[in-house]
Amino acid sequence: MSTFHTTTATCTACGTEHEVDRVISVNVDRMPEHRVGVLARGFQAITCPSCSEPARIAPSVTYVDLARGQWIRVETATELDQRDAHEAKSRTLFERAYGAEVPAVVQAMGAQLTPRLVFGWPALREKLIIHDQGLDDVTIELLKAAILRAVPGAPIGGPTALRLVDGGESELQFQVVDDATGTATDDLTVPRDLYRDLLGDPAPWAALREDLEASYHVDITRFVR
Repeated sequence: MSTFHTTTATCTACGTEHEVDRVISVNVDRMPEHRVGVLARGFQAITCPSCSEPARIAPSVTYVDLARGQWIRVETATELDQRDAHEAKSRTLFERAYGAEVPAVVQAMGAQLTPRLVFGWPALREKLIIHDQGLDDVTIELLKAAILRAVPGAPIGGPTALRLVDGGESELQFQVVDDATGTATDDLTVPRDLYRDLLGDPAPWAALREDLEASYHVDITRFVR
């Protein structure tokens, strides 16, 4: 099931306080509309009842999709500098839910899940798109590293990240996105063959791949922020 709790939000435009339902956990097997909402950039979007200013509740949520094998802990983008603590927390949460102390049938479910940690709604959305495109998220991060190496002075760092937003048989579409606000500032389209080249010749990127695969936080922002 999906779990929400009522909390108070303060409008950044007019200062009005109002109650909102903040998500704690999402099970999209039971409520697939939440996955649709994440992809549409509307999940946890709110509007101030006083001035109609739009906003989005910052995430601190566990996202579970058993059918697609995804377990994703989503934290607020501004807490990336605390990723080590959030990594430890995520591992504890996953172990508590699917580890040795739960029934065997639940452990078997957990064995089919790939645990991940992301920061910000755009980063979660990207993981869903990567799955829908039939891509490997580690290889996508290696592709980003290759792109950033080839584009000196790319506007990445601080709150901004390169996010996969769409793709096809011949191309992959990225945007430079503020992970805290969701605002996109630049677009970049690259041939999908670059992704295939990384799969076909893994040796030059073996060390970085090993580093990424050892973490729940499979994201190149670990190295550029």
